[in-house]
Amino acid sequence: GAELNVALSQTTQFQDLFIYMVAVGEQGGMLESMLQQAADYYEARVDNTIDRLIPLLEPAMMVTLGGLLGGLLGGLMLAMYLPLFQMGSVLS
Repeated sequence: GAELNVALSQTTQFQDLFIYMVAVGEQGGMLESMLQQAADYYEARVDNTIDRLIPLLEPAMMVTLGGLLGGLLGGLMLAMYLPLFQMGSVLS
């Protein structure tokens, strides 16, 4: 029976900004548009965080892929040349 902002403020799941936006939306009778604005705000924050994280992860991904490909190529070269070296020791 309480207002939505009161119920939200009793939990620790929501930030104060979101609770204030819900309260303003309830008081002004525009809860739907205020919730849409809150969703747009938090979506922009998530997009911004992802945009900042990707350049930080790119070097780590390059090193990992380089290590994997280097190991794969090294294993293939070893598999190709080891029989040749063993054949040389058998013949001598």
